[in-house]
Amino acid sequence: MAKVGPPATVLFGEKEVQTTSGKKKRKLFVRLPRKTAEFFGLPIEKDASVEVTRKGKKFKLPIRGSNSVSIKVRAGGSDDKPKYKNIPVPAGSNIEEIREFILTKITKNKPDRFATPNGITWDVNEK
Repeated sequence: MAKVGPPATVLFGEKEVQTTSGKKKRKLFVRLPRKTAEFFGLPIEKDASVEVTRKGKKFKLPIRGSNSVSIKVRAGGSDDKPKYKNIPVPAGSNIEEIREFILTKITKNKPDRFATPNGITWDVNEK
């Protein structure tokens, strides 16, 4: 098995979910290799945790990331031999949420297209 290095937790975005007490915004995190996060300039969350109260005591639980699928993003190479990196995204994400993530969170080596797990290629700037 190949070594991928230490992991990094990155905030993907926020999603509004229905709970018993009403609608709440829930943060969605993904975990990926730190090397990939630094290559694309993704902001790494140092303290990704959530406070939980159980039996009257408050605990801080670390967030490990949600169920995810990976998109392929071009990361250099030549035209005849391109190199790709996989970036995980939450499993229920639609194309518009992925585009928004790429446009707002990726600050270095910004790709112009990405491929979904089923092999369809999408332009980032297309509306």
